[in-house]
Amino acid sequence: MPFIVDVTSTLGASDLHDHAIDYEAIYNHAPDMCLSVEAGTGRIIECNQTLVDVFGYAKEEVLTKHLIDLYPHEEREKVQDNIEAFNRDGTLVHSEFRVLKANGELLDVSLKLNAVRDNDGNILYSNAIWRDITELKRVQRALEAEKQKSEELLLNILPRSIVDRLTSSPATIADGIENATILFCDIVGFTELSQRVAPEKLISILNVVFSEFDHLVGFFGLEKIKTIGDAYMVAAGLPEPREDHAVVMAKLAREMCACVDRLNAVLETPVSVRIGIESGSVVAGVIGKKKFAYDLWGDSVNMAARMEAHGMAGEIQVGPVAHGLLRDLFDFEDRGHIDLKGKGPTRCFLLRSEKPALADTSEPDVPIS
Repeated sequence: MPFIVDVTSTLGASDLHDHAIDYEAIYNHAPDMCLSVEAGTGRIIECNQTLVDVFGYAKEEVLTKHLIDLYPHEEREKVQDNIEAFNRDGTLVHSEFRVLKANGELLDVSLKLNAVRDNDGNILYSNAIWRDITELKRVQRALEAEKQKSEELLLNILPRSIVDRLTSSPATIADGIENATILFCDIVGFTELSQRVAPEKLISILNVVFSEFDHLVGFFGLEKIKTIGDAYMVAAGLPEPREDHAVVMAKLAREMCACVDRLNAVLETPVSVRIGIESGSVVAGVIGKKKFAYDLWGDSVNMAARMEAHGMAGEIQVGPVAHGLLRDLFDFEDRGHIDLKGKGPTRCFLLRSEKPALADTSEPDVPIS
């Protein structure tokens, strides 16, 4: 039995004279690897010369092997799935594999097979074709790696849900969000600090402080919007809504102040921050084509910025809307009305401690990075 394959049907050459074609030569030197496997046992009963050359075995060695011997261990569960499906009804479950050459090298292949049956419909063996797709898979993996890098870069500047929307549609992204809370944090006296501290040291201080803030923002599941010089901006309640946007932002602000206190114990040049918070509606969207950014607009954004600018060193100043959302859960110091630039007299509050009902809840401790 030199080979087991219905080449005539494969070629669609029923009109050709059998004596004019060397079917065995066509089979042995086909560009794809061919083999026949006994049903039930998985024993290899025939293969072509292409397979022998690619795998680096002698043909006699191949014909002593079980089909599963030509696969690495991590692929054998998939192979077993195929064997069971083939023995059951002559079908395939998986069509792409990695196979193992004699020298230990792995090869990516696609699999096609057909069942050969007896007159009663029982499966006798399979005729299988492996096509080498190693280069194709290498290119696919390289493209996937580049896509992953691009996505990671995007995720450094945009929320995941916004990245998903950008990649699925080129349409302009602009969302009106009814309930959000905005925080601005600024390093007090940064201009004066920049005049007396070397640039490398100044950037190092900013990097240490803002990296710790990034850690806290991630812990609380909030969205860092941007840094502008020594200012740090965070939003809660967007792009995904959350009912506790004001509460979680107040918790973040308190942890940011505690974080600065911890850092000042080790920083050669201690720093102080002002934090401002306000709640309300915002418009959120992506602007730009090259150096694009996810940004926010609206009165609540302006108010949060004013809360910070007119605040006090080491304090968290809260606007009237956020105060209304937080007053049952936190203690405040009423600063009365402050004349805010562009807003006029506005009642402002300094955030103090959590009230016992909130402080006693079993919240996880904020980790220190």
